[in-house]
Amino acid sequence: MIDFVILEFREMHLDLIALYLPTAEAIFFVFAGLELAWGLVEWASQSQRGITALFTGRLLVLLLFHTILLEYDDLASPIVLWLGDLGLAFPGWAGFNPREIMLQGWVLAITIWDRMDTLATVLFPPAYIVRILAPGVVLMVHYVISIKVAIVLCEQYLALGSGVLFMGFSSSKWTWGAAKGVIAYLVSVGIKVMMLGVVLGAISLMGVRWLELVLEAPYFSMSYWLTLNVEIIAVGYLAWRVPDKVAKRISDSFIADIQNPYRG
Repeated sequence: MIDFVILEFREMHLDLIALYLPTAEAIFFVFAGLELAWGLVEWASQSQRGITALFTGRLLVLLLFHTILLEYDDLASPIVLWLGDLGLAFPGWAGFNPREIMLQGWVLAITIWDRMDTLATVLFPPAYIVRILAPGVVLMVHYVISIKVAIVLCEQYLALGSGVLFMGFSSSKWTWGAAKGVIAYLVSVGIKVMMLGVVLGAISLMGVRWLELVLEAPYFSMSYWLTLNVEIIAVGYLAWRVPDKVAKRISDSFIADIQNPYRG
């Protein structure tokens, strides 16, 4: 079901680009006309430099952003998806698939349940509590991670689809902030997907190790089982928090260094 939702968002982002592109172009040309008209006023009032240099510079900038707008789907989408592919290149993970994450959780949880001897848990009540708690924590963490993957992927496609509209504001010094913001947001989403791919790769490798530890675990060692659960919870927390924090730090630094190309 989650995979179906992600697929729907993936197809929807192409529809959003097709829907918003004409509006974005109209916005672009309106503010481009205002930008050029204002440039003429500046030249007439200040005469600080030749009109040829002034208009050549601004026309080149407008041409650049108009090309980006027209080729948005062929430029923005591959860059953002390329960042995600970098994360997926981490050894041990085949791709962003919430179903596979949940399947890994089920396998680990069932293995833990079967590993803890039924008779032993009956004779030793605290072990029975751990027998229920350990698989439950494993399932919960893997479900949370799968939901995180679904949210990030849906956010990626939603950002790509709606971002084209805001790129229409890239044609003027007064509206440049909107385009700058969407560029930084797309970078943030791409980095978030990349970092999540790295974390998922680590989780996949650790899942193999967790299975080995479970098969070697002593039946009555409550500290052993609880320690394993704490480790799984910690990894789940990293998967939920780290991609957002890293993406925000980098995108904030990135957006701070982007200058208004129409100034000066």
